[in-house]
Amino acid sequence: MKQFYINLESFINNTINFTSYERAHYNGDWKSYEHMHAFAEIFFITQGKGVFRTKAEDVPIHKGMVIIVNPMTVHTEISSEDSPLEYAVFSVKNTTFVGQSTERSKQVFVYNLFSDYDFLFNIIRVLEDEEEQKRPLWQMAVITELNKFAIFVLRKTGLYSLNSDSKEKPNTMSVIHLFLKSQYQEEISLDKLANYFFLNKYYLAHAYKKKYGISVMKQLNIFRCNEAKKLLETTNLPISEIAVSVGFNSISHFSGTYKSIINESPAKTRKSFYENTKK
Repeated sequence: MKQFYINLESFINNTINFTSYERAHYNGDWKSYEHMHAFAEIFFITQGKGVFRTKAEDVPIHKGMVIIVNPMTVHTEISSEDSPLEYAVFSVKNTTFVGQSTERSKQVFVYNLFSDYDFLFNIIRVLEDEEEQKRPLWQMAVITELNKFAIFVLRKTGLYSLNSDSKEKPNTMSVIHLFLKSQYQEEISLDKLANYFFLNKYYLAHAYKKKYGISVMKQLNIFRCNEAKKLLETTNLPISEIAVSVGFNSISHFSGTYKSIINESPAKTRKSFYENTKK
């Protein structure tokens, strides 16, 4: 007799952790604000057309498209007035989606799966029906449909998911910290951060310093200067170009900030590195 055995306990780190599902439909009070989350999102455009906006580009979207957004990515959805946008969106915690080769480091993935629209929309219809009817084991049925949707999309697109579980429960300040760490090269001010996260800037400054023991802007400059130090030691880029690439808009501001954090000037860091490589 042939035996077949699967150790399901080994699958724990390969599961997709869905936290919510919703269907949104454009109407007159739809407000398109740029925002971000500590979790990933999977959008499925069920009707209409519009634009999916990120800091990098505006992507036209329409019925049948799937958009996957990694955590800590600034984005918003803008509907067409003549063809109102409708979409289903799944929230996924502790997960980062990764592409193949040149797509590996992307934060947003956009695919036209219109040819598979009927199959995908039927999954949406079934899971919504399960929630409405609430038959026995309906929660399990909903999770099954969510996984069916995700598996189909990931296999179709060649993406895969990485578990990014963290012992620290995400909160607003930790999200802001991660934002600073990943977006340090952008033009960032306390006012802009407050607007992004819908916070009073004085509250933000106080709460961040209470959690991390350092001001928001000093932490931003530490991230910038640490990256600049790496570039000074590993490239021959001019110091002025390095300053701009890590988010400073003047060489004098960069030099003064760098010296206060690294305890030496950018020129000395580069000189010391070259002297050490010649030994």
